[in-house]
Amino acid sequence: LANTCRRSTPTPPMLLLHGARDRVVGPRASVLMADALRRAGSPARAEIYPGLGHTGILTSLLPGMRWRAGVLAHAEAFLHDPTGMTTEASRQEDPPSR
Repeated sequence: LANTCRRSTPTPPMLLLHGARDRVVGPRASVLMADALRRAGSPARAEIYPGLGHTGILTSLLPGMRWRAGVLAHAEAFLHDPTGMTTEASRQEDPPSR
């Protein structure tokens, strides 16, 4: 991981979205990647969604499923202001039940 982030040219801002219930790739992978990118001088943030698993990020973007998490809102905010990111991984609250 450390070798991946050693670059002489700046990298674009990155938003890493991950479900906390992911049992295929643990959410810590996104947190560690965001930390490594920041240490290398690149803006990066990991958003961890407590109620989502491995495919939950994608399904929460579908019409009718967006209530599950704020994935779309976070992605849109990132696209509008990619460098306006915090320096620590964000933790999101579970969305209200329908």
